[in-house]
Amino acid sequence: MPEISEINFVTIFQIAGLVALAGIATALAMNYFRQNKNLHADFETQQAQITEMFRILQYLKQTTDNLEQENRELRREMDLRGLYKGETDTHLQAIHAARAGASAEEIAQTHNLIIAEAELIVSMHGNQAQTPRH
Repeated sequence: MPEISEINFVTIFQIAGLVALAGIATALAMNYFRQNKNLHADFETQQAQITEMFRILQYLKQTTDNLEQENRELRREMDLRGLYKGETDTHLQAIHAARAGASAEEIAQTHNLIIAEAELIVSMHGNQAQTPRH
């Protein structure tokens, strides 16, 4: 039969080991929770950054779409101007008249153009919403 002092020594040693093990487990758990909290904060920061980048991306897409539309309009205008490389002041005045809503007949008479030329100017530069005047 073991002596009481031997049992106490073994028991004390086992208890000390369990206390040390509990301390290590507690330290590991605290470290885990601290890391988890930091990871969660990092996740929220990254999520906010991604949301902001997505908003910026949408803005850039809209801006790009607007610039592409403007580019198409400028190219169309450049193509139209190419048709008038030999234009005269008469043609420019006829274009301004068409933009002001004048009819092809009025333009032909006022600017001494043939009716087909005046109709072309009205079709390209005229106010489409306005009805022809007589």
